[in-house]
Amino acid sequence: MTGLRLKPASAKKIDLLLPLVKAYHEFERVQLSDQERRNAVDSLLANSALGQIWLIEKQKSSVGYIAMCFG
Repeated sequence: MTGLRLKPASAKKIDLLLPLVKAYHEFERVQLSDQERRNAVDSLLANSALGQIWLIEKQKSSVGYIAMCFG
């Protein structure tokens, strides 16, 4: 697949990111409240020692994400 770009996610993009994370959590049957999910994503975005999140973009639209956690 061509035309995909990875862009580091930031706190400014959380409203774009959360629906993607929620869809994945529903697929994997991860049970978190919306607030717990937001807190977890906020923590990861705020502290790069915990990991990193990238948005996957195609034609300037966010189509997915990658999260990598350390330790």
